[in-house]
Amino acid sequence: MLMADDKYGYIPPSIQRQMDQSLQHMPANLQKYQGGNTYIPQKAAQEIAGYMKKSMPAHMQEYITPYMERQTQAGMKSLDPGMSRTVSERAPAPDLMRRDHSAYGEQFSVNMESAGKHGSLSYSPQYSGQQAQPTPAPQPTTSSAGNQTPYDFILNHSPKKPGLFGGSFKNRVIFVAAGGIVLVIAAIIFASLLGGGGNASALVELSEQQQELIRVSTLGEKQSGASQATQNLAITTQLAVQTDQTKTLAQLKKTGHKVKSAQLNLKKNSSTDQQLAAAAQNNGFDAAFAGDLQTQLKSYRASLQQAYKASASQSEKNILRSSFNSASYLLGDSAQ
Repeated sequence: MLMADDKYGYIPPSIQRQMDQSLQHMPANLQKYQGGNTYIPQKAAQEIAGYMKKSMPAHMQEYITPYMERQTQAGMKSLDPGMSRTVSERAPAPDLMRRDHSAYGEQFSVNMESAGKHGSLSYSPQYSGQQAQPTPAPQPTTSSAGNQTPYDFILNHSPKKPGLFGGSFKNRVIFVAAGGIVLVIAAIIFASLLGGGGNASALVELSEQQQELIRVSTLGEKQSGASQATQNLAITTQLAVQTDQTKTLAQLKKTGHKVKSAQLNLKKNSSTDQQLAAAAQNNGFDAAFAGDLQTQLKSYRASLQQAYKASASQSEKNILRSSFNSASYLLGDSAQ
């Protein structure tokens, strides 16, 4: 087991082990949440905490709350195994033996032999602050032919003929106009390479499908009669599709297309709610929810594949490929 984070409170290792062992004797319906790598619903977390308060001795009662907070947080992180962790670098250790430079430009070294005799570290200069004087520049000499000096090419340079900038006003205007046209063409090509050439209508339709998947998975999460497996499937689908929808909307915004909330809800299917409600009354919600979700995910993955083939933007293709892989994972199909 991992140690609890500082923000949840410190748990001694011995207490940690005793609490882990105590959870092995929980009721059968709660033992599946051991290990910290499984999502723990709020209701189950309350039952586990209640069991611990009744079964654990007094000296362990104060550690129940931080222990359950760590278990719940670890379960949430298990839904996103690719979460990155930031590693902070250590500050460089100061060199205590360095005496640095004196005010006169001298650098000193420490004499370790005299440290024990005088009770302090002595030093001796390594480099003297006296620098060699620079060689004076040579004086101009006069050549025998025409009284010229080596610097005449600077003092007596001949004027050059005016070029494009130094010519007429008409030439300067033509040059500036041509440069502006080149910059516009370069900007268009650069924008096309980054985000242009995409299929905006296909991305808008995908965002609508993603919105309906998020809505239906939310129904599965909140259904009181749903099994734990169904709730886990609903939460995983909701988080994965929300991430893909954020990337899709960002790509649309980059190409100048902003999708409003009303447009995202165009694919809302009321018959889905009715079928799930009727299944819940007949104790068949789990099967009905899993079947509807699988049908929607297959249709969504097919739309992603078509949009990928029609797209000419590399950044858009990357987003569509990532969403396609996510949908395949949710369907339990590793085929890419």
